[in-house]
Amino acid sequence: MIDNMRTLKIFSILLIISIALCMFFIGKDKKGRMVFEGKTYGTYYKIIINSPKQNPELDNDIKQILKMIDNQMSVFNPHSEISRINQTAADKKIKLSAPMQNLMKKINEVYQKSNHAFDPTVGPLVEIWGFGTQQTKEKPTPEKISKILEYTGFDKLAFSPNFDTLQKQDSRVNLNLSAIAKGYAVDSVANFLELHDYHDYLVDIGGEMRISGNRSPKETGWNVAIAAPLENKNENTLVLTLSNTAVATSGDYRNFTYYDGKKISHTISPQSGYPVEGDLASATVFYPHAAIADAYATAIMALGAEEGLKMADALDLQAILILRNPQNENFEIIYSQAARSLQKE
Repeated sequence: MIDNMRTLKIFSILLIISIALCMFFIGKDKKGRMVFEGKTYGTYYKIIINSPKQNPELDNDIKQILKMIDNQMSVFNPHSEISRINQTAADKKIKLSAPMQNLMKKINEVYQKSNHAFDPTVGPLVEIWGFGTQQTKEKPTPEKISKILEYTGFDKLAFSPNFDTLQKQDSRVNLNLSAIAKGYAVDSVANFLELHDYHDYLVDIGGEMRISGNRSPKETGWNVAIAAPLENKNENTLVLTLSNTAVATSGDYRNFTYYDGKKISHTISPQSGYPVEGDLASATVFYPHAAIADAYATAIMALGAEEGLKMADALDLQAILILRNPQNENFEIIYSQAARSLQKE
């Protein structure tokens, strides 16, 4: 009898622990929505799902998706697929996984349409300016930059017609997917949720988002904030209520360094090899897919305000550009033609 009581007591304790763990993994906010959050890719992720259907397994599923993408696309992981590509010599064809094949198609699309402003082969330039895997503080010489530009360019990669294989024209060509990987991860999580019949959600990875449906049974759309481009401050320039879109922002106010007392942006021009300068503080792009929005936001930052806005208008992109006033902390907000409808939101 005593043994049975002990067994029952242990079982009860384990049951309580199990329920507590499930509640921890699912998480619920005040509106009863499932919330999953954590750290990934050197930043955060947060997924909110408005659904009466609760599923504790989603936490593990989301983590597995994020881990899989890290194993494919992180240059900080020496065993990732992109690291293996970077280590492969020019005379060898590289077989690409299905996700990488899909991503390379998207990259090529934006590379061509942006007139090469979005170019992930700037990896070596990112490295020498101290924004890659090596945190160097030595300012690169013009000679070093010029040398790297000799093998910079996405057109120095040869793909099969269906993008399932890749071959470098120069062994030194090096890819860095940081300007599209977060958006791709957002899409991957969102597509998984859609596949499992969740259609009211927000997926946010480091500020790149995809939103669908409504934020609650009584509230339509989702509130999406565009941050003010201020260092060490969390203020919003705009808050829009949107649905069924993706949002990505690229800016010079979070990731930067200093050389000779001068602030240097992490956005490197694939044409000049130097960090982009100018009054464009951030570019936010709205597009059905987060990966494409992510890439175009980077392209606009690389082009600068005037040329970036021209590209957005030519491609009918919804884009919001925030320009900095060098004399004070005031900003000018510029809308592309396609984004002007957002002013009414």
